[in-house]
Amino acid sequence: MDENKIIGAYISYVLDHGEKPKSVFSFAKSLKMDEAKFYDIFSSLEHLESEILASFFNQAVQKMEEQKIFEEYNMRERFLSVCYAWVEILRNNRSYVQLTVKSSTKFMEMKGSFQNLRKSVESFGDNLVKQGVDSHEIKDRKYLSERYPNILFGSILFILNFWLNDQSKSFEKTDEAIEKSVNLAFDLMAKSTLDNLFDFGKFIYQNSSFA
Repeated sequence: MDENKIIGAYISYVLDHGEKPKSVFSFAKSLKMDEAKFYDIFSSLEHLESEILASFFNQAVQKMEEQKIFEEYNMRERFLSVCYAWVEILRNNRSYVQLTVKSSTKFMEMKGSFQNLRKSVESFGDNLVKQGVDSHEIKDRKYLSERYPNILFGSILFILNFWLNDQSKSFEKTDEAIEKSVNLAFDLMAKSTLDNLFDFGKFIYQNSSFA
């Protein structure tokens, strides 16, 4: 049994039983698979869940990158479009996500389950940031620019948590949350009034003899 089949089987198990497997042994037994075979692919059930959450985001990125218009988008629009596509994929798997993510007593207790999602988001975000800096959409700030992908991952966690608790029709409030969260993230990374003030102060200092 390969990785994709195990992922599909795990999602089915959670949906059919209404809860996570108690152990790797019980899950492997339900598949009539040796427990050792499971460990050839995943180190734990948490690792498996982490791969599943990351795969939802990766599917969204792939879906949008296959659209011709995607290349015409600026970096903000690219991240927005991926977030909307990602939430659509989450909607198709809402029961599973609720059972595996929302069942945690504290959202941030699932740090391990978000590990691969974080890697996927920050890898995609790092590429966006580099292109955004080149196009001057994003301000290159010493010591801070390397943290920009963290800001984008923070937006993803906010959106996920908001969507899980959204009771609005067709999750309309989540659409608003995506727009506001992503816009805030890119506003923080863009050149701001403070940058202009700093540049002006630096210019005055360097040219004080003319002032």
